[in-house]
Amino acid sequence: MKHLQNSIILALMLLGLPILVNGQVGFSPYVDSLAGQTNTFTTRYAGSTQNQLATDFIVNKFTEYGYMPELQFFRGDTGVNIIATKTGTLYPDKFYIICAHYDSYAHTDPEQAPGADDNASGTAAMLEAARLFYNLPSNYSIKFIAFDEEESGLFGSIYFAEQASQAGMEIEGVINLDMIAFTSDDDYTYDLCTENNTSQLTLDFSSSA
Repeated sequence: MKHLQNSIILALMLLGLPILVNGQVGFSPYVDSLAGQTNTFTTRYAGSTQNQLATDFIVNKFTEYGYMPELQFFRGDTGVNIIATKTGTLYPDKFYIICAHYDSYAHTDPEQAPGADDNASGTAAMLEAARLFYNLPSNYSIKFIAFDEEESGLFGSIYFAEQASQAGMEIEGVINLDMIAFTSDDDYTYDLCTENNTSQLTLDFSSSA
């Protein structure tokens, strides 16, 4: 039953991933409605004003979807992780995590680091998963997390992991969405990177695709 729920979770996740080479794109009123929103970010460099605006944008999206987002400050409050939690019906104290980092980086000009793929693409998919899951019952709790200051040295995710470990949080699995819109060879496929102890989650993800 647990693996079946994994497959349902991952199948919904994959609604936002580019897995078909010759897929047809149909008109979507929901996507069309987003065109009227004016949020232009030329950078989301850690600590920048626009990075703070991106924080506000993600908080507002979580709130719009019905969550009560939590702000997790770290590194002298220069970084902030944004966390939305959906409580499970059977195992509320066991968590799956769907995450992405929302800060960006440029080797040359920090004012020109829009990070459309790295990693607005992953952040958009994480937010869409949060929207889809809000009214969908789940046995396990799910945390949707936007990590900050990842490009600076994985500071946001390290801080969250440390706090989770100290609190004894039971984490069943993590799906980290990073650069999912990027293709270096135009084959429109994505890579699944995992460790041996999470191989079943990877198999569930692959079969759902």
